This record gives sequence, structure tokens and C-alpha cells, in this order.
Amino acid sequence: MIEIFKIFNIFNDYFLYLNYNLSMIFDMFFKKKEKIVEELTKEGDKLVFNHCYIEYPSPIFQRKPYISLNGRYKFEENKSNLIPSIYSKNVLVPFPIESLLSNVHEPVKRNSIYHYHLDFMYPTVGKDNKEIVFNGELVFLNIVRIIGEFNIHFNGKLLYSGVDEFNIKCEIQNELVKGTNSLDISIVPTHDDFNGVVGNVYLNSANKNYIKSIKIKSNLDELALYISIDTDNPNGVFKMISPNGMSSEYTFTTNNFKIIPDDFILYDLDNPFFYQYEVITTSDKINGIFIISNISVGEDKNIPCIKLNNKPIPIKGILDNYYYTDGLITAASHDQISNVISEIKRYGFNSINIQERLEQPFYYYNSMISGLLNVTNIKYESKEDLIKKIDYIRSFDSIFLVIIDLNNKNISIEDIYSLAKSGLDDKLVVVKDKNKSYGDIDIFDYIPKKTNKPYIITNLKFDSGSSTDYIDFINNKYIYLAMNGMVGHFYSSLNHPNDGILSPNYSKRAHKSKELLER
Repeated sequence: MIEIFKIFNIFNDYFLYLNYNLSMIFDMFFKKKEKIVEELTKEGDKLVFNHCYIEYPSPIFQRKPYISLNGRYKFEENKSNLIPSIYSKNVLVPFPIESLLSNVHEPVKRNSIYHYHLDFMYPTVGKDNKEIVFNGELVFLNIVRIIGEFNIHFNGKLLYSGVDEFNIKCEIQNELVKGTNSLDISIVPTHDDFNGVVGNVYLNSANKNYIKSIKIKSNLDELALYISIDTDNPNGVFKMISPNGMSSEYTFTTNNFKIIPDDFILYDLDNPFFYQYEVITTSDKINGIFIISNISVGEDKNIPCIKLNNKPIPIKGILDNYYYTDGLITAASHDQISNVISEIKRYGFNSINIQERLEQPFYYYNSMISGLLNVTNIKYESKEDLIKKIDYIRSFDSIFLVIIDLNNKNISIEDIYSLAKSGLDDKLVVVKDKNKSYGDIDIFDYIPKKTNKPYIITNLKFDSGSSTDYIDFINNKYIYLAMNGMVGHFYSSLNHPNDGILSPNYSKRAHKSKELLER
């Protein structure tokens, strides 16, 4: 009987996935599939409502056990701030409302309110059929990203309000009950193209003196690692396993400490070695991966260049604009992210410029283990917003260059320098005038020869005849500099449907683009 029930649920999920409501299920047995299904990618076609993004969202920093709350939510559009009592649709989290995979696939209205509702059981059964129970003193509701002006209610209590935020964490220990729990999220659109709950939603647990973050920095001169652990209980063991399988343990009694590993294998873009780690204190346990690397600016044969582990690297990258066929700004699955990054590597690129947004943790993780560097462009609304975004990206080793727009009069260069120094001191940092385009940025003309990172550049050189956005306009001088590693060079769009390098139309692009790509 249980097996029959499981089979029924699978078919029910499949029907809903094809964007039919309950009144149309009968018709499906007699009519052909909607055209919408034919437009899905193979990754989107595999997706099932209650089994999307069930893996832990951040392999770089994991705390288990966890409960995934991704999947099918009840959905309603109206103009009321009250939680609805009736819902006419379903929506799939974590995909934008406007996307194919959301099961809504409609343009949003700026004056409407969109309501998400989920009922779930606690304790719950995990994918290995074992019951998940939290034993920690605290329970957290985590939402990686929401686009829009939003309110979050848990079991009827307002937990948090915000606008277009990343890495939302709410403590719900006192609200979580055994039995049925409810999560309600209301969203007023703030964008024209994509809105909604577009990041992973999950629960996990920890004790009061939990580990909030960990930062592992490499010192190539000393063959040492400098480790910073944000916790109120800095007493425990740091374990690491090297790429060759060697395991080592180090005890610590302070938040910041130095270790000299038994081996010291440098990260390489062609052979991206990474280490596994585990941190155990009397109150917490986390695990993840990290790399031994150092990014700097220097010279090679009198030619300015970016260096990885003190060796020059030519930056040959590609722009990543918003676009996935199924999910717009959210890939259909972790497999699709892996496949896209594999394609980038197959084309011979070693970096990617992520335009004006932050990606989900699995994206940066997959970039790191695949040997792909990331350039991240940050736009912010306030100093608090900038702090949150810096705090989010600080631990992703694959991000080597951060471009911060100077777009808020209330934040000075000194403020940005202070924030970057404290959070991004192992990365290259450029501050860009908001009125400048992302054109030909020759950062080396303005970096002092003797200075400590981060590099804060307030004057950027722009050549009117050049642009890094579209390769067809790049002049010969810029091509020469790019090929010698003097500048970070990025080809046209990665995944735009018309001219992206991963799109069918790429072969129709200008001969000059193809010629340079072949070089």
C-alpha cells in the first residue's frame, strides 16, 4: 500500500510539473504535451517538484543534519498584506516567478503581492529514510536569496523583512513545533524580469556557541595557513585531508591561529587540487573544502600581469549575464551548473565575469573544483548592504577579483577600503565610478608598485574604441595586452539566448570573435 502511495505522489508531482492545475489532469491523458515542455532543457525535464536542489547548498561550509524546504509551495497573487486562506496555484522554489520551472511562468505586476505558503512536518524523514531531528540549542531558517520586497512569517510570526537580500538567516527554535509547521513569504516585485524566492531554503541547527564562519588564508613564503574561526568557543580541533590523502590534526584555543601543514600543494587551474577540512569544537562541527592559493599583481619580463601563486596567468574569460532557459537566473539543478562550467572549461577559458550579481554557493564551489576563477561585480544600496555582500563572498576561494561600484554618496572611498581590507584582503579589489561602463579597464596604470592589498583604484583608464563587453569592438592593442595577461579580458555573453557562447547562434557571430577564440 505504501509503494502504491509513493507511485501516486510521483505521478501527481509530474502532472503539476507540466504546468497543469488539478482541473486539467484528466485532459492530459487525451491531449498532447504543452509546448512548454518541449522548450525545457534536459536538466529541466528531469526536475520533480519535491526533489529539486535537495543537496546541501554550500559544500564549502557544511553543518549537518539539515532539512531542505525547496520544492512545491502554494502560491497566490493579490493586493493584501494578509496571509491568504485560499491558494489557486503552485510555485516551485527556488525559481523566479517568471521562469518556466516556477510552474507560474507569468510576468509579475509591480503593484501586486505574491504569497508563498509551505506546510511541512517536523521531525521529517531525509532522503536516506532516516528521521531528521535537531539536537542543537538553536534552529535556523536559511534562505539563500529573495528578490523583491519581502516579509517572512513562520507559524504565523513575522521573522524578518527586507528587500533583495542574500544569505538570510532567522533563528526559529521557539517557533518550531513537532508536527505541522508553516512558512509564509510575501513578495512585492522590485525587478522587471525576475522576482521571488530564487535561492535554496533549508533548516539546520547548532548550539549557542556555534561557528559562524571560517576563513583559511595561504602564506606561500612561510608554507603556512592562517585560519580565522568566528565563534565564541575557540577551543577545538582543525582537521585537514590533502589531495594525496594525507590527514593531519591541529588543536586551537584562539579564534586566529597559524598551522604549517605536512604538505603544501598549490592550487592550479589545470589541476585544481583542493583540501577537505573539518572543525570540531565542544559546541559545533562543520566541514568543507579549501584551496592553497595566492592572487597578486606583479610583472613578468617587465610586463604587468596578474599572478596566481606568484606565477603569471593570462586572464581569458567570459561574461555571464542572467539567463538560463528554464530558470532565468536559477539553474535547473546542480547538474546544470556543473555542465555549464564544464563547457566553459572545454572552450579554453579560465575565468568568468559574473555581471552585477552574486551567485549561489554551489556555483562558486563548482568553479573552484573545476579550475575556474571568478570576477564578481558588486552593486549595493547602503553600507549595510555592502557589508552583507562582502561577508557573503569573503569565503569563496574561486573569487579572485571584486569590482565595487562607487554608487553611494554616503559611502566614502575610505569606508570601502576599510570594509575590503577586513573582508577581502586576500582578493584583488577595484572600485569603479558608477558613471563609467565596463569598458577597457587597464588597472595596472593605477596600482602603486609597492602597496598592500586590496588594490583600491579610483581612476580607471577607458579607451573609447574598446570594450570588454563585446569582442567585435576590441582593438589590436587591447588584444595584445589581454593575451599577455596585462588585463582581464572577457569575451561576449556566456548564456544569452541570442549571442551567448553556449547558444546555438554563437556560430553565426563575427569572424573576428571566432578567430580570437581560436587563438
